[in-house]
Amino acid sequence: MKKLSYPAVAVIVIGALALLLVVVANFPRGDPWQIGFKSSAGRIEISIRQEGLKIHDVFIKTDAPAPVGFKDVEVVVSRRVQLPIGTVKHCDVTRLPGHFSFTIGTHTIDLIPVALGIDGNEVLWKDAMAQVIDLSQSRDTNPQ
Repeated sequence: MKKLSYPAVAVIVIGALALLLVVVANFPRGDPWQIGFKSSAGRIEISIRQEGLKIHDVFIKTDAPAPVGFKDVEVVVSRRVQLPIGTVKHCDVTRLPGHFSFTIGTHTIDLIPVALGIDGNEVLWKDAMAQVIDLSQSRDTNPQ
């Protein structure tokens, strides 16, 4: 059996590392947040889904007015995104689903894997799925 030279071993090792890097870079990291924005009665309503965590049918009514001619849109947060309405405060999708925070109207909404945060109050996702959270009724934004 013939011994490999050092340059040949180096080429093999570098090739293996490059292949590993390609595999890791393309490895699925989880499902992203899916945020729907729609106009209802002149106000923005938000729906939230995250398939990997089995989060679905979370609805938030806001007091934010819908711009004239606003079309319903869904945003998939797999990278830093532009929202059709509101402002992104924080977006860390290093490991999906990550942490995504945005403001809409006067409210701050935090999407984290453990809980939904609204204006600093947190509610577990299983509890959030059991109700429609209405932020347009009062300034008391505790979603529980």
